[in-house]
Formats: sequence, C-alpha cells, structure tokens
Amino acid sequence: MNERSLVINSDISKYAVPACHNWEYIFRTNLDSLVCKSYEIPLKSNSIDLLFTFQSAHHFIKQRSTIKEIYRILKPGGICLYLNEPSCRRYIYPLAYKRVNKKRPNVSEDVLVWKEILYLAENTGFNVTAHYDTSFINRNALETIYYYILSKIIVFKYFLPGGMDYVFVKS
Repeated sequence: MNERSLVINSDISKYAVPACHNWEYIFRTNLDSLVCKSYEIPLKSNSIDLLFTFQSAHHFIKQRSTIKEIYRILKPGGICLYLNEPSCRRYIYPLAYKRVNKKRPNVSEDVLVWKEILYLAENTGFNVTAHYDTSFINRNALETIYYYILSKIIVFKYFLPGGMDYVFVKS
C-alpha cells in the first residue's frame, strides 16, 4: 500500500518559512508550512511519525514546554531528532553561551545543557539518547581543528562543548 507522506516545514518567523524550498529539493517533496512557536504546534495529538530539527533546537525559548509539545504530537513509536546542536555540561555553560553569542551577535543563540535535555525528555516519557557530533561541516579553520581533536581524544567530549545529536523516541 502506498501512503502519502506529509512533510511540514515550520519556523517561528514567517520570513524564514519561504527560504526552506531547499528542503523540498532534499526530500523530493512539497512542503506544507506552519509558522508557530516550538511549544505551540497547531497539529493533532499523536499525528506525526518523525520530527527533526537541524541546528535550531538551541533557539527554542522554552525547552520543557517544547519537549512536552513534541511528545503530544508524535505518534506512539514516533521519533524526534535534534541534529547538530551546540551542547555542553552545566559547569561550562556560561563560557559556551558567551562564545556562541560572540560568534553571531545579531542572532540570539543558546547552548543546550545535554544532561538537562536528557532529563527533560526522559521525564516527559521519551526514551532518549545523545550522540556526540564531531563533523567538520560549516566549521572555520579553528573549529575544524577543535572538532578534529575532539574526534581523536574521545574523553574530551565528556568535558568540552560540542555538537550533539539527540534522539527522542515516544514510548
């Protein structure tokens, strides 16, 4: 049986949504678009199989409310992916936060505290895992060296900020 896939593009900014035509090319589909907050998604409960963000979950203002909203709209067994998110431990958060906001001062940035995201997701009912992402994509020269070192000296990933992929599965 052939089922029609519905792919929805969403952003808080009505100006960002039209720029997502690149995703149509990548997914070889047409996108239905929503303009909404991450914690107020106008979709039915238990209606989505897969939700993903790419380098955007760190912009969500209300992480706890967002994770609860994602849980609400996912079908049982549904998956949410937070991909390539700047993440760190709590003790280094102030420095990591300062660094990402210095890098792009015109865009409000944040850094996910990975243990807090895991805690929020697990307490919402998700089975959750996090994987360190040491890719070199979209990195300047210094960042490439940093991520190269992180990829070779694995123990550093437990102490230093870096990109992470989070996988939430609704039970």
